[in-house]
Amino acid sequence: MAKQYKPLPTPEELWDLFALNPLTGKLFWRSNPSNSCTPDGLVGYTDKRGYIQLSIKRQKYLAHRIIRAWVDGKDPGETELDHADRNKCNNQPWNIRACTYSQNQVNVTNVKGYCRQIIGKKVKYVTRIMVNKQSIFLGHFGTAEEARTCYIEAKRRLFGEFAP
Repeated sequence: MAKQYKPLPTPEELWDLFALNPLTGKLFWRSNPSNSCTPDGLVGYTDKRGYIQLSIKRQKYLAHRIIRAWVDGKDPGETELDHADRNKCNNQPWNIRACTYSQNQVNVTNVKGYCRQIIGKKVKYVTRIMVNKQSIFLGHFGTAEEARTCYIEAKRRLFGEFAP
């Protein structure tokens, strides 16, 4: 299910608050909004999920959403954003792209794509893939490697650039 995102400050407020180094994807304070911030100081910290997070007026935001709004001049709203290289800390503008919920879920590498199943007296590996919240059966395979290969091929065919 898609996340609910809180509205970001206006682009004008973001431009007043931050300077962006597009080569590194790092934000720096332009002004001193609180005693804990220094002008030209680096903005944000890494949260427990591995994303860069920051606070504006005691509200927490993900840095990649702020950067996308800063670059585009508009709040991404409910649009899902994805790190193309799967590095949650790489907030260079070229690395942050709009995507659907399904595309965002595909862009992970820790999913096997198959499960082990005993059919009669034989062990088989069953492969399925989710597309638009629908499970698609890809087949039974004799080895885990065959099942994984089928899953990866289906992922690339269905999701193109979003598949790892």
